[in-house]
Amino acid sequence: MPRKYLTIKDKKHRRQFQRIEKKRRWQQICNRNTTSLDEQRRLVYEVQRLPKFRTKNFCILTGKGRSVYRFFHLSRHMLRKHAGFGNLVGVKKSSW
Repeated sequence: MPRKYLTIKDKKHRRQFQRIEKKRRWQQICNRNTTSLDEQRRLVYEVQRLPKFRTKNFCILTGKGRSVYRFFHLSRHMLRKHAGFGNLVGVKKSSW
Protein backbone atom coordinates (compact mmCIF):
# COMPACT_ATOMS: atom_id res chain seq x y z
CA MET A 1 0.00 0.00 0.00
CA PRO A 2 1.29 3.46 -0.78
CA ARG A 3 1.94 5.77 2.09
CA LYS A 4 -1.23 7.78 2.47
CA TYR A 5 0.35 11.06 3.52
CA LEU A 6 2.48 11.03 0.35
CA THR A 7 -0.51 10.63 -1.94
CA ILE A 8 -2.48 13.38 -0.16
CA LYS A 9 0.52 15.69 -0.22
CA ASP A 10 1.17 14.90 -3.89
CA LYS A 11 -2.44 15.65 -4.90
CA LYS A 12 -2.33 18.98 -3.07
CA HIS A 13 0.99 19.83 -4.67
CA ARG A 14 -0.31 19.04 -8.18
CA ARG A 15 -3.40 21.22 -7.65
CA GLN A 16 -1.19 24.14 -6.59
CA PHE A 17 1.06 23.54 -9.59
CA GLN A 18 -1.89 23.64 -12.02
CA ARG A 19 -3.22 26.86 -10.50
CA ILE A 20 0.13 28.63 -10.64
CA GLU A 21 0.95 27.26 -14.10
CA LYS A 22 -2.27 28.76 -15.51
CA LYS A 23 -1.22 32.18 -14.22
CA ARG A 24 2.30 31.74 -15.56
CA ARG A 25 1.09 30.73 -19.05
CA TRP A 26 -1.44 33.56 -19.19
CA GLN A 27 1.17 36.17 -18.28
CA GLN A 28 3.63 34.78 -20.82
CA ILE A 29 0.99 34.99 -23.56
CA CYS A 30 0.13 38.56 -22.56
CA ASN A 31 3.83 39.43 -22.60
CA ARG A 32 4.18 38.24 -26.20
CA ASN A 33 1.18 40.28 -27.31
CA THR A 34 2.11 43.61 -25.72
CA THR A 35 4.18 46.20 -27.52
CA SER A 36 5.19 48.60 -24.75
CA LEU A 37 8.48 47.86 -23.08
CA ASP A 38 7.29 48.92 -19.63
CA GLU A 39 4.34 46.54 -19.79
CA GLN A 40 6.60 43.67 -20.87
CA ARG A 41 8.99 44.33 -17.98
CA ARG A 42 6.12 44.40 -15.51
CA LEU A 43 4.76 41.07 -16.79
CA VAL A 44 8.20 39.44 -16.71
CA TYR A 45 8.65 40.63 -13.12
CA GLU A 46 5.26 39.14 -12.15
CA VAL A 47 6.13 35.80 -13.76
CA GLN A 48 9.45 35.71 -11.89
CA ARG A 49 7.67 36.38 -8.58
CA LEU A 50 5.45 33.29 -8.92
CA PRO A 51 6.68 30.29 -6.91
CA LYS A 52 8.49 27.58 -8.84
CA PHE A 53 7.17 24.05 -8.57
CA ARG A 54 8.70 20.74 -9.40
CA THR A 55 6.38 17.76 -9.31
CA LYS A 56 7.66 14.33 -8.39
CA ASN A 57 6.05 11.19 -9.74
CA PHE A 58 5.17 8.44 -7.28
CA CYS A 59 4.13 4.86 -7.93
CA ILE A 60 0.39 4.56 -7.26
CA LEU A 61 0.78 1.04 -5.85
CA THR A 62 3.89 1.25 -3.68
CA GLY A 63 4.44 4.99 -3.18
CA LYS A 64 8.05 4.79 -4.39
CA GLY A 65 9.48 7.92 -5.95
CA ARG A 66 12.29 6.46 -8.04
CA SER A 67 12.19 4.86 -11.49
CA VAL A 68 8.52 5.63 -12.06
CA TYR A 69 7.13 5.34 -15.59
CA ARG A 70 5.06 8.45 -16.24
CA PHE A 71 2.50 6.87 -18.56
CA PHE A 72 1.49 4.15 -16.09
CA HIS A 73 2.46 5.86 -12.79
CA LEU A 74 4.07 2.57 -11.77
CA SER A 75 7.56 1.81 -10.51
CA ARG A 76 9.72 -0.48 -12.62
CA HIS A 77 9.10 -3.42 -10.28
CA MET A 78 5.32 -3.12 -10.46
CA LEU A 79 5.44 -2.45 -14.22
CA ARG A 80 7.40 -5.65 -14.78
CA LYS A 81 5.09 -7.62 -12.51
CA HIS A 82 1.84 -6.41 -14.10
CA ALA A 83 3.20 -6.57 -17.65
CA GLY A 84 4.15 -10.20 -17.03
CA PHE A 85 0.60 -11.01 -15.93
CA GLY A 86 -0.85 -9.13 -18.92
CA ASN A 87 -2.69 -6.54 -16.83
CA LEU A 88 -1.35 -3.54 -18.78
CA VAL A 89 -2.95 -2.80 -22.12
CA GLY A 90 -0.46 -2.61 -24.98
CA VAL A 91 2.45 -4.06 -22.99
CA LYS A 92 3.64 -7.61 -23.25
CA LYS A 93 6.66 -9.40 -21.94
CA SER A 94 9.29 -9.81 -24.60
CA SER A 95 11.37 -12.90 -25.05
CA TRP A 96 14.00 -13.78 -27.60
